[in-house]
Amino acid sequence: MSTIIKKSDIPKIIEMIIKDGIDVQTKIRASELKLLYDMRRFIEKTSRHHCALEEDKLVVETLYYEPLAEVEIIKSILYITPVNDRGFYDALVSILQYFSNIQQPKKFKKELDKKKKEEYDFEWI
Repeated sequence: MSTIIKKSDIPKIIEMIIKDGIDVQTKIRASELKLLYDMRRFIEKTSRHHCALEEDKLVVETLYYEPLAEVEIIKSILYITPVNDRGFYDALVSILQYFSNIQQPKKFKKELDKKKKEEYDFEWI
């Protein structure tokens, strides 16, 4: 049974994610770093963003390397910090999409295969 979310609740949910973070339920630091690395791969393959791993942070950037958001995991809590107002919500959606696709790994593989096919279909242009 799913819960219906009212559109008026969406800003509150986004505020909670930014303020309180997301519990990613990792037990060791290596798992946290792997999650950031996997998130980086996913975002770069499925969106129009670049990502940079800087020490223990993932920085989501525009195509022109302008930072949009920083992603950091501290004691199993993933924090998303806005760096730039323009494009931040697009970066946030990419980050949240990663978690959606963890729950549906086959769908992620199909999306990547479809994206690769689309790239090849337009090479002649």
